[in-house]
Amino acid sequence: MRFNEKTFAQDYDGRLSSEGYPGLLLDAVIAEFDAGSSIADVGAGSGLFALPLSEAGFHVTAIEPSREMIRIMESKMSPRTDGSLKIIHSSWEDYRCGRFDGLICMHSIYPMVDPSSAVQKMAGCSFKSIVAVRSDDSGPSLSDAVRKKLCAARPEVKFNAVITNILEKKGIPFTSKRFRTERFTRFKDPSSEADYFSRHIGLDQNRKGEIIGILLEKAELINGEYFIKSTYDDVFIIF
Repeated sequence: MRFNEKTFAQDYDGRLSSEGYPGLLLDAVIAEFDAGSSIADVGAGSGLFALPLSEAGFHVTAIEPSREMIRIMESKMSPRTDGSLKIIHSSWEDYRCGRFDGLICMHSIYPMVDPSSAVQKMAGCSFKSIVAVRSDDSGPSLSDAVRKKLCAARPEVKFNAVITNILEKKGIPFTSKRFRTERFTRFKDPSSEADYFSRHIGLDQNRKGEIIGILLEKAELINGEYFIKSTYDDVFIIF
């Protein structure tokens, strides 16, 4: 799991934070739960949801398998999270679950080997669970576009259909909500930005020139800074 790599974990947190993630997705999560609820954050990563939820008065249990992600999350804790955030170093599969008012799994189900068992466990551990995935018909992200042009695309999995099919087969009622957000990638140095994508995608440095070309093709230069707008369509599957 690359999230156990220090540089990859730092890249992940830094990039999403700089783009304003989670943005309105955080507001949408807060709207689903009563104030002061206990919430499990499955695959909490660097705490992009867990930290602001705990600061907002929720009692959060952040479950995360990567020690590097946990180190980043711990470095960002503040007095406002004292007593309201508990961090557990564990995969969801190995975690011995209690009972929570709510549970969130925000784009963290993708690497799970057995999504069916994972979803059933979520349903059994909380009164309301939210699994967030990219919409099956969402356009390609910037990372996807770079991968595609460099013939390094990942196999496409329609996770929305996967999760809803699991719930239907198990007779678990659910609803879906769709959210569209825009995020902006900003950079001044195309070479450094290409280095990031080389690390992120796992490409040799000999492809760096090609990556720079792709970025400049998509970017708009404003006052010496490059901007690339990406649109994301996310789905909350609520059960």
